[in-house]
Amino acid sequence: IKILRRFPNQIAIGGFLRETVALASFNGRVQAVSRDGYLIGAPEAEADTLPVIKGLQKQKVHAGVPVADERLTTALQIIDFAARDRVLADAGLRSVNIDDLDKIVCVFGRDKALFDVFVEKDKGLAKFRDLSIILGRGNLDLSGVKYVDLRFDEPVIGKKKTRK
Repeated sequence: IKILRRFPNQIAIGGFLRETVALASFNGRVQAVSRDGYLIGAPEAEADTLPVIKGLQKQKVHAGVPVADERLTTALQIIDFAARDRVLADAGLRSVNIDDLDKIVCVFGRDKALFDVFVEKDKGLAKFRDLSIILGRGNLDLSGVKYVDLRFDEPVIGKKKTRK
């Protein structure tokens, strides 16, 4: 809410509705974050389906204030792209670990069929288009995938070890 005093005897009140798109871990506490990087505060009960952003710098954060962190901006771009792409949205982005910008780790999957996706900051969104194409073909059994590494010219798919 923004309150402005207009002299001599008026007050203007304006409000902004910010939707929670992710949960971010700041200083060991999980906080809700909006699409434009504003800290909303404590997450609501149904927020457990939202992706979690990990690996952010320790900093003082306050509700209603934008978080000044390049890592958060990068993570929110990844989350936004994954939410808008039909194939990646179906795959289910669970978390983004932005601790190392040369190896951003995104966890995708539903239930127990989880797999990691490795990507670099500089090539991130372009490589996520490749991931969408790979997953969209439908010939890849995701329950057997351990990771997809998008940091190379050709994506590398690592399979889970099967017990004999």
